[in-house]
Amino acid sequence: MSTNYASLSSSGEVMLKNPVDTCVIFIVVIALCAGIEMSIQHLSNVQNKYFRVIFGAFLEEVMIVGVLSLLLLFGTSIIPGISDRWMTIFRWMVMCLFFMALFFALIVISMYVRGQFAIKAHRLFEETRQGSDIMFSWNEKRYIDVCKRFKASAAYVSIKNIESLRFADYLAKMQRHNVVQITDLSWKSWAWLSVLVVINVFRSKLTAPNQNVIDVDTMTEFELVKAVWSYILVIGYGTVLLFLILHYTIQQRLVRYLSEEPLPGMGTEPVRKTESAASTGLNTGAADKAAQPKSEREVLVEMLEDPSKNLLMGSIERTLEFIQIVIMWLEWYLSVFALGMVSSIAKNFTPARFFVGFREITILAAIGPPFIFLFHLLL
Repeated sequence: MSTNYASLSSSGEVMLKNPVDTCVIFIVVIALCAGIEMSIQHLSNVQNKYFRVIFGAFLEEVMIVGVLSLLLLFGTSIIPGISDRWMTIFRWMVMCLFFMALFFALIVISMYVRGQFAIKAHRLFEETRQGSDIMFSWNEKRYIDVCKRFKASAAYVSIKNIESLRFADYLAKMQRHNVVQITDLSWKSWAWLSVLVVINVFRSKLTAPNQNVIDVDTMTEFELVKAVWSYILVIGYGTVLLFLILHYTIQQRLVRYLSEEPLPGMGTEPVRKTESAASTGLNTGAADKAAQPKSEREVLVEMLEDPSKNLLMGSIERTLEFIQIVIMWLEWYLSVFALGMVSSIAKNFTPARFFVGFREITILAAIGPPFIFLFHLLL
């Protein structure tokens, strides 16, 4: 067992020899636990249904991170003969998981705030400018087209009171639903995170091919810049580039979908429902029902084009899973950067070694990917 780190048994001996210090630390920990419990209880009493669902999803992810952290700490304390290097890596991973949970909360909160601003803008547009003859921006024209297509499709299948429905309210409800789905991470998101970790290993070896152990203190200026900026560009901007490719692919499909009319005369008048055995109150049995021809309404509804085919793999579920993977990748990217690179950048990217402002430019470039992601996610 390494002598640089305390095992479970040696930690117990330290506690017995220092009862006052142990008591103070326990009291601080208990006070923190009580404060956290009080905060969770207070937030759980919030009546907003949307907040309660998101808060529940967040607590679930925090629980997963907490369990993983405890397992890592416990494992490093009982595994015999573990090296100092592995011990340091395990403890670093615990902090990385904590930062991932922190960045997950920040991303979810940012998505909610960004969505609320978007919905307010949509409602204001509907109330003040949509019916006017002024020049619209490209996004406003797209919003009007989507609104018209939605109402025409709804009227075509005889949804009542469709004209009184504000499209912004419908969007708000669907947006809240999708954000809740995104926050409910699945095992697939964690599995795909391993792909990014492997990619980062290849990136590290390519930037320092002759070094088994990368030492920042012995790096030349060029090697240091190459290591940091390759991480930012490949892992950070590579992730957001993958998202932007899918985002604009779906946008182009949406434009094409709005320019087409799946059925002639859509939006002119609702479909008339033909009389059938069911409408006359006759019960002809299951076999007779199966043999009955479909009504005009049922046939025409089936002919309507499914807009979900424009999404990833033609499914809203697959699209949301992809967004979850992007969020996990960005969480890990930010956590590794915050824990492993910020201190090195602050210490080494000085005006004495590089030009004035290079350190600040590097940090601003590093935090760019999550902002780009959030900006485009709810466009």
